[in-house]
Amino acid sequence: MIDVDDGDMSTSCLNQILQLSRRSDSIHVKSEGARVLVNVIRSLCSNVGDMQDENRQKAINSLASPEHAAVLAQLLGRSQKHGILLNEAIVAMCLLSLQKEGGGSATFSPCSDFDSLMIAGFVLDSITCELPKEVSPSRQNSLDVEASDTKPNSGTQFTPTTALDMLVHILENTDSKFPAELRSNACTLLTNLGSNTTVEGEVRKEEKTRVSTAVRPMLESLKSTPESLHISVAAQRALSVWG
Repeated sequence: MIDVDDGDMSTSCLNQILQLSRRSDSIHVKSEGARVLVNVIRSLCSNVGDMQDENRQKAINSLASPEHAAVLAQLLGRSQKHGILLNEAIVAMCLLSLQKEGGGSATFSPCSDFDSLMIAGFVLDSITCELPKEVSPSRQNSLDVEASDTKPNSGTQFTPTTALDMLVHILENTDSKFPAELRSNACTLLTNLGSNTTVEGEVRKEEKTRVSTAVRPMLESLKSTPESLHISVAAQRALSVWG
C-alpha cells in the first residue's frame, strides 16, 4: 500500500487510490477512498507491534501530510448521516495529531498559508478551512452499509462549511443522534489538537482562536453532563486546553 523504499510517495498504491477518488464526482467513491487512508492510519499508528521499526516509521512519516489531513477533514464534513464514517474520520485524525512530525509535501496546504511540519498543525488547518463544495452533505452520500447507523435527520438539513462546524454539531447533538463514544472522541481530538499544535505566526494564532471560540461553549456544557461520564471527562480535558 505504501512503498517506503520509493522516495516518490505519489506512486504508492494509497496515493493512487486517493488521486482516483479526488478525480471522481461520486461521493461514494470519495468516501471509500478516504476509508482506505483511515485503515492505513489505524494500522500504522495504533500501539500494536514494533513502533520503532524503521519501515513503519517511514510509512507513518509519509502519512503526516496536509493532503492526508484534508482527506480526513472532508470525510468528516460530508458524513453527518453516517456515524461510523464520522467516528472513523475522527479516530484517524486523533492518531495523526499525536504524531510529532511528518514528511510529505510541504508545498501543499488546504489553506493558502502553510508554516508547520507538525501533523497536528496539518489537522488543525484542515478542520478550519472551507470544505470543497462537493463534500457538502447531499443525497449522493448514501452508503447502504451505514444507512441505519444514525437516526434519520429531521427538519432543516445541516450543511457544514468546515469540518470544525461538524465537530461542533456532533458536540451539540441537537437531534440526539450521535452516540456518546463519537462525542467523546470528538473531545479527544480537540484535546490532541490543542495540546500538540504551536502558534506560529498570525495565521495559526487566528485558527486556534477560531477553534476555541467555536467549541468552548459546548465543552462548558458537556463537562457536567449527567448523560455520560466519558463525555464529561473528555470535555473537561478538552476545556483545559481550549478554555
